[in-house]
Amino acid sequence: EYQQTFKDQRIARYIFGSDKLTFRGSQVVDPINDLDFCLTSTTPATCFNSYCPLIADYFGLPTDYLQTINICPSIKNFILDFELFMGLDRLTKGLYFRLHAPLANSRWTLFDCKELARCCDQESNKTVGVFGECYMADQATNTVASLAEALSGKTFGDMKTPWAYGKFSQCTRSETQIADVDLILGYNVWQDYNYHLGLYAQTIVPTGNLPDPTYIFSPIIGNGKHWEFGLGLTGHLLLWQKGIEQRLLIYAEGNITHLFKNTQKRSFDFCQNGFMSRYMLLKEFDSSNNYIGLINAINFVTRDADVTIKLKADFSAKLSYYHCNFGFDFGYNIYGNTKEEVCIKNCTNPLDERFFGFKGTQGVCAIQYHEDAGNLGT
Repeated sequence: EYQQTFKDQRIARYIFGSDKLTFRGSQVVDPINDLDFCLTSTTPATCFNSYCPLIADYFGLPTDYLQTINICPSIKNFILDFELFMGLDRLTKGLYFRLHAPLANSRWTLFDCKELARCCDQESNKTVGVFGECYMADQATNTVASLAEALSGKTFGDMKTPWAYGKFSQCTRSETQIADVDLILGYNVWQDYNYHLGLYAQTIVPTGNLPDPTYIFSPIIGNGKHWEFGLGLTGHLLLWQKGIEQRLLIYAEGNITHLFKNTQKRSFDFCQNGFMSRYMLLKEFDSSNNYIGLINAINFVTRDADVTIKLKADFSAKLSYYHCNFGFDFGYNIYGNTKEEVCIKNCTNPLDERFFGFKGTQGVCAIQYHEDAGNLGT
């Protein structure tokens, strides 16, 4: 089986609130996208990236930087199904066991390669920028060389630790796994050549992978490593037949399962600082409140969390036409689940033992005061 997404703009808006990301330096004057409004607005809807740009400084880009890039997420899946069916009529008529184990290769792409190349080509003719004295370090320091480097979490200024999470991959990321293994024990209440109707119990063994917070939009195979248990209904009906060579049937199957709690790493925004605040810069202080360095907030806000999904529903129906040894199917699948319940685990994080404050667009040097003829001056 081959699967591919098509509505990339809808996926981008789900992740970022927009299908475009604008990176704007703190010194760029842009009356349309007023930076002060974006920083102070308390209405989340007004601060999606379609209106408010990301502060380029937080990513190590120059304070006069301005660039907009299109986000074009796409997913391509190649699936090879392995299935087993065992009729257990010798035990009880209508009883059966099914096993379903798909092998999947999933390829997730966040950017259009040509789009990112366009941005890099524009930047290749520019010299590396410089952060002024005291802005990112005591001394003047170089900015990162390009948007591609910035989105990979490269260090700059007083930042010693690169991003451990939330990187923007410039390449297609791929994963190959046996997806969740379905174990089904079913019983056909009514069973005949022309029809059947049955019930089944389903257990799903998680053999895929956990979401990887190292990169935004990283491939997931399976249900996120949840055990599942639920019940289902299956049936078919013969609609038309001509001799023994032609048949038209309708099939339907649906199930509802519960996804049990597991632990995943998730990245969170700060409640009071809005969308994408996970990428703000944090100043670090020692126990005497002396400034000692910078980190990107993505390293601080990525935490272990318990994740539960109460219900997941999956329903499929299809018309099947058979002629001799050939079969043709036409159907529709509806899939959905209740919202995730995510709770940060009450466990010790080494970063919680350290002291941080928001840097914003202020410098890292303390202002030194001295007394001059009875007046305070800087």
